[in-house]
Amino acid sequence: MSGYKPSDSEEDRAKVTSTHRRFPADASETSESDAKVTLEAEKPLKARLASFRTRLIWSLIMIAGFILTVAAGHFYCCVLVLVTNMYIFQEILALRRDQTRDKKLPYFFVINWYFFFLTFFSVSLSMLREKILMVLSYTQADTMLRSSHLIFFSLYVMGIVIFVISLRRGQLRYQFIQFGWTHCVCLIVVVQSSSFTRNIYSGLIWFLLPTSLVIINDSFAYIFGFFFGRTPLIKISPKKTWEGFIGGLISTIIWAFYVRFMQFSQYLSTFDYLICQPEMITLRPFQTLSCARDDFYMVRERALPEIFSYMGLSTAVVSGLQVHAMVLGCFAGFIAPFGGFFASGFKRAFKIKDFGDSIPGHGGVTDRMDCQLLMGMFTCAWQNAFLGQSGPNVALVIQSALQLSEADKAKLLEALRTHVGIS
Repeated sequence: MSGYKPSDSEEDRAKVTSTHRRFPADASETSESDAKVTLEAEKPLKARLASFRTRLIWSLIMIAGFILTVAAGHFYCCVLVLVTNMYIFQEILALRRDQTRDKKLPYFFVINWYFFFLTFFSVSLSMLREKILMVLSYTQADTMLRSSHLIFFSLYVMGIVIFVISLRRGQLRYQFIQFGWTHCVCLIVVVQSSSFTRNIYSGLIWFLLPTSLVIINDSFAYIFGFFFGRTPLIKISPKKTWEGFIGGLISTIIWAFYVRFMQFSQYLSTFDYLICQPEMITLRPFQTLSCARDDFYMVRERALPEIFSYMGLSTAVVSGLQVHAMVLGCFAGFIAPFGGFFASGFKRAFKIKDFGDSIPGHGGVTDRMDCQLLMGMFTCAWQNAFLGQSGPNVALVIQSALQLSEADKAKLLEALRTHVGIS
């Protein structure tokens, strides 16, 4: 059929950015190639050691950079989250991009990144609402936050206007696919990872501890799979093995137990810098913080969650942090790896091995952050549900009370006296 022209979807698949390492062209999602994948433990020792060396070196570099960023302070951790978000956004968008078409479309680059930054800052603003109220005067902050939804909606509408102006005949299908793809990435990745900003300003320990649990799980899953992996775990990720999954799970739980019994988390909580919430958002790096130590970080006899009653445990002499560290450890070992499995299935759908090649031995940034996204969101949700992080703040309540009329202040004072029992 000489008049046959490939559809947009066929052209898009044929022109996926060449920076991604791809599966063989004839591989399909249901082909027998999945069963013939050479596992790491089955490769020659020399080849395995070369791969392991590269991965280890870059793992140490990333860990050192992470520790340095945590030491720099809360703001710089948020910058790290933003930069990581940008890399993930770029890598996933590249899966559906046709660079030849992009060059012919006005505002294409601007539109994608416009919606990215709009999403990131709007969600981050809602996550840091209390912190903003603490920094600004109540009247200023209240006015700004009350109008923020209207402001961001107006900016979103402006983005749609720019997108409509950029539409070109003959490119409509591709442009709308890219528009929908951009929104999906913003919803699934950018919104979810913005929860890290909340964790960071709740105390750096809530950023450092969950992240370290995922790193432990990922590292030991790779090590156990590297040396002992023989049994494939899941078809969408043929190089993942039961040996690696179980080894990573046990190692993460041991780490969580280590946190509990060997006082590692308690050691972390001795640093005011890690547990204190900064009074204001500042750009000055390597600051020192001090605050009153909450009972949450004190070691005493505490009631354990009801689930421990099935194991004959009802109380333990621990800090509140250690109890919650156990929950985070279980999530990091059992559930967070499924973020990686989801990413593996996503990659196989596009017949690529990695999202990118920006980190030697690891692939792209997305390949390293797939589990962290779930962990960060879970940590934020867990804090809000069980640690009262989203509840009223004393300083905010005082600021709000000061804005009341004299009559309302009198009513508030009378209500407090009645509730507290003061005559």
